[in-house]
Amino acid sequence: MNNPFIPKINKINFENKVLRFQNNEGCNTMVVNTIHAKINTQNVYQSFLSICEEYHINYEAFLIENICKICIMINDYESYTLTYEDKNKDVSIELASVLYQQLSIQIRNIDFVNKARK
Repeated sequence: MNNPFIPKINKINFENKVLRFQNNEGCNTMVVNTIHAKINTQNVYQSFLSICEEYHINYEAFLIENICKICIMINDYESYTLTYEDKNKDVSIELASVLYQQLSIQIRNIDFVNKARK
């Protein structure tokens, strides 16, 4: 049986990871600029999750027996899954990394489709 639960997320660690990705010179500049234009530096955590939602990305967390499962959903389909046993484990960095990766893919996919239509 799937029981929803709230994973342990240290918002400061999450925000720092997102900002490190944003400052990474190797990142796609179009992705960085798109996120930068929409992110609120006063609340990076919440604004980043809002950007993800805008691109139809979210996550759902479940406790199945003794296993914690976080499903990254894109357009209501499971795209990636994090599983772990300790429900007190801080998943901030892993979650930020996966969400940023998925958001980057979505932004580039939309850009590709828009350019193909021209």
